[in-house]
This record gives sequence, structure tokens and C-alpha cells, in this order.
Amino acid sequence: KDYAMTGWRIGYLIAPDYLVDAMEKVNENNVFTAPSVSQRAMLHAIRNRKIIQPKLFNIFKERVFYTYDRICQTKNMSVLPPRGTFYLFPNIKKTGLSSQEVSMKILDEAHVLTIPGSGFGSSGEGYIRIACTVGIDKLGEAFDRINKMDIFR
Repeated sequence: KDYAMTGWRIGYLIAPDYLVDAMEKVNENNVFTAPSVSQRAMLHAIRNRKIIQPKLFNIFKERVFYTYDRICQTKNMSVLPPRGTFYLFPNIKKTGLSSQEVSMKILDEAHVLTIPGSGFGSSGEGYIRIACTVGIDKLGEAFDRINKMDIFR
């Protein structure tokens, strides 16, 4: 996640030896090796991390704070200020609907994918998860459509 390489099927871990040994045993049975193109891309990212990471950090920070502002302007939706991830978990309890119902309505009516909070356990009910992983233009379009929905007007 440090390099926005979702889908490349590659990652790294810094952990005590005993934990690395245990994780290697599990990983060997699931994945033989990452594709060579993924390995080369990751090597480039690590070697250039001092250039790449600050840019990525600023991009995602801008996206998440933009989304935070849009949520704060949306009726029947509220959220705590972001504190370190590109996900937000807005409270949608004022809609009177379950998180599953709200996520499905948003998908059906606004054509925006959110994840019901109930998928994260019973304490997630009343919330939805929004990923701020697309550009601000797309996030803006998504919230323009969400704000036209009856439950958010």
C-alpha cells in the first residue's frame, strides 16, 4: 500500500524472525512467487521511495480531505476527521436504513460502490466505507450523484 501497487500481488514485511518464519510457511502454500514485472516495479519503487512516497502521500491526503469535506456537506452523513488512511467510515444512521440498504441504494441510484459497515462486524452497522483511491474529479462526480439521492437531501 505504500506505493499504491494494489493488484500487483507484491508486498514486503518488517517483523521479528519468528513471525517471518511462520508467515513464509503460510505464503509458500498460497503463492509461489510474485510475477517478475511486479518484482521489478517494486524494486524501482523502493529504490526511489524518497521521491515516490511523498508525492503519493500528498495525493491521497488531498483526496481523503476532499472526501471528508464532501461528507460533512452531505445531509444524513457524518464522519470523523481523517487520521491516516485513504478510507473513510461515514455514519449513515440518520438515514434510518441499514448499512447494507444504504450501500445498495447508493450503488443502484448513484452508481457508486461503497462497502456496508456491517461487513466489518456488528459495530460497523450504521456506517459505510468509502475508499478515496480515485482522483478528486471522480470523487466529486460520485458525491454530486450521492447528494441527488432522496436519503441525502
